[in-house]
Amino acid sequence: MKREIRKRGMKGQLEFAAIAGLVAIVIIALFFLLSPRPQTRNDQIPWLADEQKTIRDSVNNFMKIAVRNAIVDIYNQGGFANMQTAKTIDAAGSKIAVWSECNTLSIPDIESEIAASINSYIVGNLESQMFYGRNVTFHFEELHTEVSILDESVRAKITLPADVSRYDILRQYDISVPSNLKKIMEFSKEFTQEENETKFFGLASLITMDSMNPYSDEYVPIVDTRIGCYQPPIFKTGKELEDGISTAINYTITHIVWKKGGLRLASNPFYPIDVIKGKSYDLDVVFNYPEWNLHDYFVSNPSTFKSVVKPVSTNIAGMQLPVAPFCFDRYGVSYSYKFPVIISVKDEMMNQWFQFAIMADVTGNVPGGCTADVSEERTEYQKLCIDDAGCSLQLNVMDTAGHTLEDADAYFDRCYLGKTDSWGRISANIPCRIGELSVYKDGFMSHGEMVATKRSNTVDVFMKKRKNEVEIFFMGVPMIASGRLERDTYLSYDVMFQPVLIDRFLRSSSPYLHASATLTPIKPNMLTGEQIALIAENIDEDGEITSSSTISMLNPIKYNVTGFVKREYDGKMIGYINDSIEIPENIDHLCLYYPVVIIQESNPWLIDDSISYAESTKMMDALKDAGINPVQINCDLSSLAATPPTGPFCGDGIVETPNGDGVDEECDSGHDSACCVNCEWACNDGNYDEFDLEFIDGAEHIFESGDAATLKFPACRIFDENSAVAEIEKIPITTQTAIVFVTDTSDSMLYDIYGNEVSECNDNNDLEEHIWPIDDAECKLNLALNALIESINKMYSADEYHVLHIGIVDFGGSVSAQPIGLLSEEHKNDLIDVISHYSTSYGTHTKDAIEAAKDMLLDYKDSHPAIKKLVMVLLTDGAPYPPDTQDPNPASGTSVTDETKDAGIDIYTIAYADDDNLKEAVCAWSSAPSCPDTDGEFSFAGDNAAAAYDAIVGRVMKIPTGELKVTADGKMTTASITNEHEIPLDLSSVECSSSEQYIPITVEFEGGGKIGLTNIRMNYCPIC
Repeated sequence: MKREIRKRGMKGQLEFAAIAGLVAIVIIALFFLLSPRPQTRNDQIPWLADEQKTIRDSVNNFMKIAVRNAIVDIYNQGGFANMQTAKTIDAAGSKIAVWSECNTLSIPDIESEIAASINSYIVGNLESQMFYGRNVTFHFEELHTEVSILDESVRAKITLPADVSRYDILRQYDISVPSNLKKIMEFSKEFTQEENETKFFGLASLITMDSMNPYSDEYVPIVDTRIGCYQPPIFKTGKELEDGISTAINYTITHIVWKKGGLRLASNPFYPIDVIKGKSYDLDVVFNYPEWNLHDYFVSNPSTFKSVVKPVSTNIAGMQLPVAPFCFDRYGVSYSYKFPVIISVKDEMMNQWFQFAIMADVTGNVPGGCTADVSEERTEYQKLCIDDAGCSLQLNVMDTAGHTLEDADAYFDRCYLGKTDSWGRISANIPCRIGELSVYKDGFMSHGEMVATKRSNTVDVFMKKRKNEVEIFFMGVPMIASGRLERDTYLSYDVMFQPVLIDRFLRSSSPYLHASATLTPIKPNMLTGEQIALIAENIDEDGEITSSSTISMLNPIKYNVTGFVKREYDGKMIGYINDSIEIPENIDHLCLYYPVVIIQESNPWLIDDSISYAESTKMMDALKDAGINPVQINCDLSSLAATPPTGPFCGDGIVETPNGDGVDEECDSGHDSACCVNCEWACNDGNYDEFDLEFIDGAEHIFESGDAATLKFPACRIFDENSAVAEIEKIPITTQTAIVFVTDTSDSMLYDIYGNEVSECNDNNDLEEHIWPIDDAECKLNLALNALIESINKMYSADEYHVLHIGIVDFGGSVSAQPIGLLSEEHKNDLIDVISHYSTSYGTHTKDAIEAAKDMLLDYKDSHPAIKKLVMVLLTDGAPYPPDTQDPNPASGTSVTDETKDAGIDIYTIAYADDDNLKEAVCAWSSAPSCPDTDGEFSFAGDNAAAAYDAIVGRVMKIPTGELKVTADGKMTTASITNEHEIPLDLSSVECSSSEQYIPITVEFEGGGKIGLTNIRMNYCPIC
């Protein structure tokens, strides 16, 4: 019994334990069901696995997008995630981070910045949201990103806990984006550091400024010395200086090129960069100058520029010393400015550009120094010439006849007032003070006066016109001295004969008389510094005695004229001149009449000692008593004695010796010419001297084609009509031109002009390597390429006259373009190399080729503002194919060529075929005003490509080409401009005369530019 009871009790205990366990399970289950954060493992929920994978994949894709977009933002923002923390500049509406400014580097920690950019992107774009019907919650407070930049990728490890329907999903994402960022950052840091050390951008801009054409509008003066009298003044306002600096900066940055190793560049970089700190990077790097308000970061000292060439001062201890004028102006301008350069480096793997900027600066013409604020430097000029300019000035500039003068420049002290308008007026505000008013006009005497300003001022300025050079003739007036008082003093002087040119006073033992004159201003204007004492003498550059010389700096004012004449062989003074003269504006030449004492009463042969200068008054009185003014303006040279005085001083080159019955004559060996006109035996056949001939307006003349001039043919006894010759000088017209040659390379170009197959050309078309031109091949392509290469060589050989930018385009079934580059030997070789590898293809896509050339020219012009002329040269042998690419019917017009011409591009065309319809159509595409182009200016046709290219090159470059035709007195002679340096003149229709004759000459040639005829000479025997 007890055993049973015990067993039953044990059973009851088990049943209670089971119930208690079940209750516990229920309680635990309820606890978990009511718990806010279940701890059940996800893989225990069968429905969650697939959904979790779908959501995780979506989030993972988002993370990939986040990483790539974050990197792109970093690239665009120069390595910064938050632009608020970076120094920036604006470029085309975007902000670019500045890495270097004022010797301070701000290179970002790129890995940290990318991580920050990724986090910002995730927080800004990934919110807790429903994914596929399930609510996903992201715990951004635990977001963490680590970025590693590897050799060929950017790796981001992102931690971001999240749960879906309160169940955890993936917490970490490992994203890798292919990228060249490691190499780009290495380059960018090294480049920034090296630029900060070398100040490369600032230095390059200064080099550009120093290399600018001094005759261009954009020229920026720095330091120079201008030498030569009567050069026109140069004035530049502060705005013009600022614009010139801006042009120099833009030119500099557009000509900085990162040159890849081993790559032959098609363009000619002005400043090529190969390596950085000894390293070469295989990267595509571009430099850009954004729109920039240079005015806020620019100052020049002086604020306005003035260069006026003046003669060397001759005022020593209050005395003016005479000089042969030497004029110069030494100037220096100091510039301070700052400008940004954007550096863009391409990530080929991401197809994105990494961009950052460097601020370059120049202070006082020295790279660096940090030009941050220029307002204080502007204050002085601003205060004097603008802020304190409380008085007004009405300036009226006229010539002495009362005609208004336009484009005269005026200053009041250092304040530039501007240029006179068409009425000769300037209205300006000036400081209220006493100051110098200066007015300058090319071809006129400078004006300077002190003006005491009132509140309102009107000043009339009358400017005198001056002649740059005046010819002075030296005359000798034979005199006899009577009544010797002392060794060098006489009672009186008398004129013996009429005046003669002074070099005709000859003597076999001493054929030279040296005359000198000093012209001293009586009341010089000390403000302008131009009116100086001048010296003239009858000795030419070779030391030879002459009867005339040219003097410069002779102004239309009053001068004292003093001088002497002496015998060269013994230095004895035998005459003086002392007078005054008012020089007029219209002076042609000046004549000085020197008393030349050759005989004294006590010795009928010659003066044996020097004469005192104190005798000059008596000599001047003797001249005036004989009706001779010692100094004359525009004197009548025909009034001179036809022959010199007789006796021992025979002025015609003849020595006379008494023989009892009369005199014997013989030619003086010291005479310049072997043609002694009074000797019967003179001027026998072949006994000529060579003489220079002159035009009526100078010793040389410059001709455009078709111009005429008049040659002075001298009085003569006889001349060698076959000896007349003139030297040729080509004078091109210089300008900056961009030109693109567009060449048809369709299959039809492999045939000759009549459509016959040329085996050499067609065989060559099948070769893998095309090397044109082929020797002696007569197909159109070969002849055209020969002509094109020759034209390019001609243009490059003329680069001393012309600044060229050349590009090429060829077209058949497709279009290939070689970019425009500056003229250089390297660029020429590149162009010819490309042309030599032209190959043909089926089709004639003319429109596409013209479009490509048009875009190339316009794009290039945008980055090269100095270019003044755009040219396209199109050669084609047939109608376009497909036909709709360009309508060859001239009646319908062609939109692409019209657009090209409307954009300011001159189109020259060559219809390379014997087809009248094609000639008419291609002419319509050109810039010719009508077709046919009767003047042959823009449209060429036929089978001679070389002649067409040659004519076009001559017109574009304004260089004389072809055959030169010179017609003198109705007789024409010809010469090749290319091969000849001189041309004979046919003067067979001219006969000698006892007076000077005037021979008409015309000059004709192809191309453009001008021809100078210089050193014109012939052999003749003159009438002395």
